[in-house]
Amino acid sequence: MAADIWSVADLLRGNYMRHEYGEIILPLTVLRRLDAVMAETRQAVWDRDATLTSQGIQNKDRLLKSAAKLPFYNTSKFDFALLASDTDNKFVAKNLRDYISNFAEDARKIIERFDLDNQITRMAEGSILRQVVGRFAGMHELDTLST
Repeated sequence: MAADIWSVADLLRGNYMRHEYGEIILPLTVLRRLDAVMAETRQAVWDRDATLTSQGIQNKDRLLKSAAKLPFYNTSKFDFALLASDTDNKFVAKNLRDYISNFAEDARKIIERFDLDNQITRMAEGSILRQVVGRFAGMHELDTLST
C-alpha cells in the first residue's frame, strides 16, 4: 500500500520538487481513505440528504452523520473513481473542489488546512491532476487501515 501511495511521486516529477511531494501525497491519501471508508454508506447519505432537503430541513449534520454511521460524510455525487474518469484536467479540478466542499464541516476544515486548493490548481496547470487522482482512485483497501 505504501508503494502505491509513493508511486504518485513518479507523476509529480518535473512539476514538483522532491521535498514538495508530501504536499500532494498526504492530503490525497487522507481524502482517498475517507472516500474508501464512506463507500459503504454513500448511497444512504445521498438518500437521506435528498429527503431532508425536500423537507426543507437546514441543520442536517447530525442526521447525515447518522446515515453515514461515521463522524463525517460527503454529499457530493463524486467519488474518486468518478473524478478520475473525466479526461479534462479542468473538470477534474472543478469536480474535486466540489467533492471537498461537500464534506461535513468538521472534515472539510481539516482538509482545508492542507491548502490543497492551491495544489489542485498547480496540478491542473501541469496537466497531471487527472493522473494523480486516477492513481489514488486505483488504490484499494485504504478502508482497512487501522485507526
